[in-house]
Amino acid sequence: MPKGEHSYQPPYDATSLLKNPAMGWMLYVDAFYHDTANPALPDNGFPDAAAYWAAQDQSGASALANIQYIRVPWAQLEPSKGHYAWEQDANFIALIDGARQRHLRLAFRVYVDSQNSYRQATPEFVWHAGAQGYEETWEDSHGRAFTYWNPTVTDRTFQLYFEAFVRAFAARFDDPDEVDFIDGQGLGWWGEMHHIRVEADEDLQSAFRWITETYANHFTRVLLGAQIGAIPDALSDWAVRHVGYVLRRDSFGSPLWLTSIDKEKILARWPQTAVFAENCYHHLLSRSSWWEGDGFMKLRDVLLRVVSDALQLHANTLDLRGPEDASAWMRHARDLVEHFARRGGYRFHVSAIRYESVIDDDRKMRIHHSWINYGVGKLPNDTPNWNHKYRVAFALLDIQSGISAKISVVTDVDPSDWLQNQENAYSSETCWNEVDAGKYSLGLAIVDSQHDNKPSITLATILPQTKTGWYKIGTVQLADRSKGAVS
Repeated sequence: MPKGEHSYQPPYDATSLLKNPAMGWMLYVDAFYHDTANPALPDNGFPDAAAYWAAQDQSGASALANIQYIRVPWAQLEPSKGHYAWEQDANFIALIDGARQRHLRLAFRVYVDSQNSYRQATPEFVWHAGAQGYEETWEDSHGRAFTYWNPTVTDRTFQLYFEAFVRAFAARFDDPDEVDFIDGQGLGWWGEMHHIRVEADEDLQSAFRWITETYANHFTRVLLGAQIGAIPDALSDWAVRHVGYVLRRDSFGSPLWLTSIDKEKILARWPQTAVFAENCYHHLLSRSSWWEGDGFMKLRDVLLRVVSDALQLHANTLDLRGPEDASAWMRHARDLVEHFARRGGYRFHVSAIRYESVIDDDRKMRIHHSWINYGVGKLPNDTPNWNHKYRVAFALLDIQSGISAKISVVTDVDPSDWLQNQENAYSSETCWNEVDAGKYSLGLAIVDSQHDNKPSITLATILPQTKTGWYKIGTVQLADRSKGAVS
């Protein structure tokens, strides 16, 4: 090793739960009609915030989750024109505050079709304004009938009102510090883009492009998700390839609804896009087994298959769902929950560092660094809305305070390129001009370049860390220019 060179292979952290963006377990507020016993879900279908968080905390699910996902009818968020739940609904505000207090990012799907909804999904003021639509009736498991009005999704009056809602929605929630992703579609049954009532194929294409572009025009910083499987592949590919959506897919764990052909389609689109998964099963404590075409399966076997599908298909996220289901996961499959938490999504480890620890008065320094992603997924850093904002960076840190004297961002390394178990080696030159001579700690981080180069991705590496998130690699001595090079 050359004189003054420092080389280190930090230990890998295989056990810690990483609270990083766009990955991990999700808790759900699933605002649909519900006819099983659930203390957190009253008759109106939307949970009481205090009861919801008490239940999620009691099971331990909130401590292992990264994301709070809210699937909700439009009418819940805008019950009357221009009046929004995030401004006026104390219970909704308390639900959001509860996520923030638990360091959970948010995610949303807003649906407009009332199938299985506890209320009409599209606000009545849209109907009264003259939007075209139709009435539809569905029955619950007790034979009770529910009739609601649904909009014709190609109707321009409906579209104008929904565009106004999305504009206001984005003004509040297009914030990647708070929100992980938005399902940027939400038409059809349950917002899953199927059973969309249209006259012709070209109407479906028109509605799909309209809803996709509406979200993309207003949400420019937060990730957007496109449902795959319920619509023609060409439309999904257009949303992913040309608009920059990540891939959203439900039915994980079910060979009936996630067939081998469906899996091949997902794998064909990865790693161009990250995969945000949803499992097929819910109301887990209300039933004892599931028929999957080849026989009945018990709860533990069902959950095992969910996690297996998620890992096989490179999923970044998976869902514990609401309190009833999260409790079942934690009680019957906590080991599976912890396994996915440590293998799902991305898990970055800096496997080797080598650098010149004594810097002459030219202030130039070359750093050799290698990285491995031990997760099955990818950091969706290459989406248009993130625009490669996460970057590897080095910093000279004050020895005592850990405050950075200068930060050097590496612009030719993109963590979205780091795929499962592949080693990625780089040699980067930094320059520490305008830094006083002396001894410093050399810091390393993956920073958000759109957020003042703040360290933003927790690594799976065992290294000392400053309060501001920099990992300390070793020390660096900068020459005193007035005395020439350090001998």
